[in-house]
Amino acid sequence: MSLSNAKTKAGSISSLLSRANLARLASDFPSLIRPVAIILAVSLVSALSANLFRSEPLAWDWKPGAISSESPFLFFDDFKELERLLEDPAVIVIDARDERLYNIAHIPGAISLPAAAASERAAPFLASIPKESPLLIYCSDPLCSLAERLAEAFADLGRSGISIFRPGFESYSESGRQVAP
Repeated sequence: MSLSNAKTKAGSISSLLSRANLARLASDFPSLIRPVAIILAVSLVSALSANLFRSEPLAWDWKPGAISSESPFLFFDDFKELERLLEDPAVIVIDARDERLYNIAHIPGAISLPAAAASERAAPFLASIPKESPLLIYCSDPLCSLAERLAEAFADLGRSGISIFRPGFESYSESGRQVAP
C-alpha cells in the first residue's frame, strides 16, 4: 500500500468518526432498532429450530455441576472409575446416543439403546438382563442429556444401580482409548 493510499484510508476513518457523522448515526439509531430486533428474532427461531431437529438436542435445564444430592444415579467423570466398571463383567454398558452414532463408533462392549426409543425399548431391555447387574450409561459429551433421560426411564421402571459417565463418548475416544466400530 502506498503512502498516499494509507493517508486516504486514514482520512476516511477520521471522517467517519467526525462529530457530524456521529450525530447522524445517533439520530438514525431509533430506525435501527426494528431491523436489529428482526435479526435477533430470526436468529433465536433458527437456533431453537436447529436444536429441535438435532439427533441429540441440548437440554434446556442443564446446569454444569448441578447434580442433586437426591439423584438416584451416580454421575462420574473419572476415567479410572470408568475403566474399573468396564472391567467388571457384571456391568452392562449402554450407549444412549442415536444408533447412527453407535454404528460409527462406541465403547467396546456397549449396547445401543437410544434415549429417543426409551419409552418403547426400556422395559423389554430391563426384562432381558439380570436385575442385579449395574448399568453404566453414556452419551456424546458433558452437554448431552440423553444418558440422564435413559437413566430416568430405567429409574421410572424401578431400576437402581445406574451410573452415568458424564464426559461421554467424545472424551473417551479423544483420550486415545480403544473404540469399537
